[in-house]
Amino acid sequence: MIVTPSLIYNPEAQQVITSYTKLARGITIAKFLGARGDKTSFRHVKFEDQRREIARNLTLHARAMDLINGNTYRFNDVRLIVSEGLDNRLPCTEGVWRGRAGDEEVFS
Repeated sequence: MIVTPSLIYNPEAQQVITSYTKLARGITIAKFLGARGDKTSFRHVKFEDQRREIARNLTLHARAMDLINGNTYRFNDVRLIVSEGLDNRLPCTEGVWRGRAGDEEVFS
């Protein structure tokens, strides 16, 4: 199934992708950048093509959120919360994921 976003929200039509880029009505990339109290920036994604791919992948999620938030008749008692988002941990080196200070996980 091919879903084409509106031209206003299409990441392919945007010149620059930032955390302020709108993916749907009232929903920006910032909505997916961290849980409450866990501020994650979009600066760790260095290349524009990677940012565009992330935005393209989040577009369908944003569209679903917009449908739920916009339909107060069916979803009046529903509160939609993003519980997972973009992770900013650095690549694996020697069995340790390195991220923000104090955010290391050792695996084998």
